[in-house]
Amino acid sequence: MDNLKRPRSEDGPQDDGRNSKHLRRTKPTDDPDDLTFNDLLENSSPYDSIRKWIHDVKISNTADIDMANFNPEGASADLHEDPVVEQLETLFTIQETPSERPGSPVKRKFGFASQNGPPLASYGNLAIRRLADPISRFVPTKQIKSSSSISEKQSTRSQSRNSSQDKQSVSARTTVSQGSTSVPMRRADMVKSCPAFVFCHTHHLASGTIPQTVLSFKKHLLPENLSEGILPSSSQESLVVQFPDAEFPISLFSDSPKYGIDIVDHVTSYYEIGLRKYRDNVGESAWSDMAKNLLRGLSKERREVLEVTGVENYNLHPGILPMKTPPLRSDIVIQINQLYDSKFGQLCRRAKFRPVEIDETFSPFARPGLKDTPAFAVSEIKAGGGNLLEAQMQAAVVGGAILLKARQIGASADVVPCVPAVIAIGSNWYLHLVYDEPDLIVTSTPWPIGDTITFLGTLKVVLFIERLRSYAKDTWWKLFVDGSCSDLLERCLGV
Repeated sequence: MDNLKRPRSEDGPQDDGRNSKHLRRTKPTDDPDDLTFNDLLENSSPYDSIRKWIHDVKISNTADIDMANFNPEGASADLHEDPVVEQLETLFTIQETPSERPGSPVKRKFGFASQNGPPLASYGNLAIRRLADPISRFVPTKQIKSSSSISEKQSTRSQSRNSSQDKQSVSARTTVSQGSTSVPMRRADMVKSCPAFVFCHTHHLASGTIPQTVLSFKKHLLPENLSEGILPSSSQESLVVQFPDAEFPISLFSDSPKYGIDIVDHVTSYYEIGLRKYRDNVGESAWSDMAKNLLRGLSKERREVLEVTGVENYNLHPGILPMKTPPLRSDIVIQINQLYDSKFGQLCRRAKFRPVEIDETFSPFARPGLKDTPAFAVSEIKAGGGNLLEAQMQAAVVGGAILLKARQIGASADVVPCVPAVIAIGSNWYLHLVYDEPDLIVTSTPWPIGDTITFLGTLKVVLFIERLRSYAKDTWWKLFVDGSCSDLLERCLGV
């Protein structure tokens, strides 16, 4: 084992600058061209110079080389012996190799080369190759970054931080698309539009009181107590067991319920879906898909009176709202089903042209396929923790356009007193009513409807939707669709 130990000189241990745990094999030899590492250590003074160069020479724009990181056991004072610089300069030079690929990042590579012969790697002397191999592992390669690229990176990081702050902001703000630019819009800006939009009946521009027709409509949609006899008595025991945290009034159950057993399955299904989405903290689109299905109601008829459709990225007709409006994002509109057979549908098929006074369209949206589609209500959906004020602003714009179109068609406040605007922030649902006053569109404060993470909360949402759809079918359709809209078409046809 003695021949495996490192040789020692008279002055003490000589460190070769490498990790002593990885010793090279030594063997006696008489061939001068087949020297071992230990032979080179004892017989070659350039080795000491190279070792000293690794520690003392600083290469600009590169990281300093700290041999202690490579050989912590060997970082002794012996590393600071006086170098034989003349011999090092005589034998070796430092070469810089530029990048070979055009357009690639600039890299500086440094290596050893002989001044008076072929490259170091081509030497036949095994001892020199053994020396070059460990040193080459210590040669650093560092990308030289221009000041412009560093500046661009810092600018990008700054923009990213600003973008994150904007996303977390809860201010009631959205943007108005104008070609390639976007202009921030706030609720305060909408007060200056024509017509002006305000978001509370107590606003200084409003009258201060909600019209009685609007209040009556609200009471119809949101009664103070749950209706009596809406659930079958046969489901009472199972519901109490399944939802022990809920209090079921006895008056809810009846032997002849209004909606039958289907409503229990319907409510239970959406309660479970809503609870799962709440648990998984899903995004806006997932909540929007659930809201669309809920708004379609309990009816399974193929040709229902109303249809629910998303109007994301639709444009409002400029003849209705000449003001700059925020973009429609997750808005949902409840409108008539064009396939439903009615007086209005028959007149539409007879009339080749629509009245010019209503811009030849019964819809507030500037889409050819919707010109014979009067709209009834709007819904705006946000993810859990979403911005309620922003949702109110977007729903108010669409609701105001629907209301102004009804007024343009000829519907009075007795026919269309207001437009329902349903807003859902995650699992929580709210009702707003959009009504008009002279040169003003007023959006009411929110009234809670229910939620979709409890059974009774989901039941309230389902019952609200059924009342909303029943009003649209029995009252709104009769007074407005087959009333005001049909009257206008009859005048156009000369009937």
